[in-house]
Amino acid sequence: MNDGTYDEFLHDIQFLIANDAQLTTDLSQLCSILEADSSDADASEKASESNLAVGTKRKHSQGKQNQFQYRQKKQILELRGQVAALQNELALYAKPEEISSSSKWKEIAKTERSSKFNSILENKQLKAAIAQQSTFIETMQRYLHKKTRLELCDLNSEAWKAHTLVASQSLRIAAIHAIADRQYNRMQSTFLRLGLLDQQDDFFRVIPSPQQDGALVMKYVFHNTILAPFDAIGGAIWNVYNGIDPPTLATHATLTLEFIDENTVYEVFAHAVPNTAIVHANHVTKRYMEEDKVAIVWRSVLNDERLPQMATGTIQDEYGWCAISKLHDTSCEISFAHFVNSGYDIDIVTKALDVFNFGSPEHPIHIPDENAALPLNTLMDKGKRLEIALRKAIAKTLLSYKAAHAAY
Repeated sequence: MNDGTYDEFLHDIQFLIANDAQLTTDLSQLCSILEADSSDADASEKASESNLAVGTKRKHSQGKQNQFQYRQKKQILELRGQVAALQNELALYAKPEEISSSSKWKEIAKTERSSKFNSILENKQLKAAIAQQSTFIETMQRYLHKKTRLELCDLNSEAWKAHTLVASQSLRIAAIHAIADRQYNRMQSTFLRLGLLDQQDDFFRVIPSPQQDGALVMKYVFHNTILAPFDAIGGAIWNVYNGIDPPTLATHATLTLEFIDENTVYEVFAHAVPNTAIVHANHVTKRYMEEDKVAIVWRSVLNDERLPQMATGTIQDEYGWCAISKLHDTSCEISFAHFVNSGYDIDIVTKALDVFNFGSPEHPIHIPDENAALPLNTLMDKGKRLEIALRKAIAKTLLSYKAAHAAY
């Protein structure tokens, strides 16, 4: 056992003895007995000294016994004193210690740190819960909005399916979106039939398509590769439809745009042709933004309850799609399909096509007098102006893109 361990052992034994109440009592009784014996011994010693004075001899054994008792008494008294000292020390340690000022602030700081940690944790949990609830709310809002739109359309399903807009504003907006959405859903299958999907070659075609009811549908199909980003070209084309960079208007023609939202436009076109009825060409046009594609669809509105004058005029019936798809970061492809229910036989339509020369960038300078009054020519003139506006918008964007990258 080393010195440090031995000292600790003695210290523990001392406090164990000092804390033993029975031992303290026994020591007190023993000290009382010794004190009584000491008094008797003193009296006996005095008597012996008297006897010595009269000639009586003292016994040596009595002196030895007194010396032993004296040492014993001294040791016990010392032990008693040590016990008393240890008891006092124990009493001192038994008093509750006052927490120092520094210790108190440490405890406060520790508590504050714990509270801060719990607060941060609770804050994170609350934010996560809020985000989850917000996502749920947004999902429900979209669902309810879509459900409301469908319910509104269902109430007048025959109207919007017949490309009719009612006077009620809420039903009207719902019908506009429903007409455009249905048109968008038909784009993929239409492009597949026309050979526009995965097309590698550039081309422009005009395809006459007689229908079973005797009507003639003219299909204008276009595909081209452009060396510019798809979003830049898509934005330029959309600006033609949304009125930022619109086509020119013929004399006596009017155009009004109603913006449903940033991606949806309702176009009201009217052209008063001399010696004939007013030509109406109203369209719903909507843009769809995808990750690698911009799609624009349009569909004629054949009847508008807010425009009763359409009942006595010539109504244009046309619809189409334009998809600007990404090929690479610096290139894209344009797929364009435009269908027109002409209302005329193929001979008249063919003569008009020869005049307007769709697929070329030039606008016809002169329209033959015998065809000038036909509503067909008015509508073809409108279509040609749209084609020229689209060509100019694409060329302008392509030129700006090349100029911007020529400096690098």
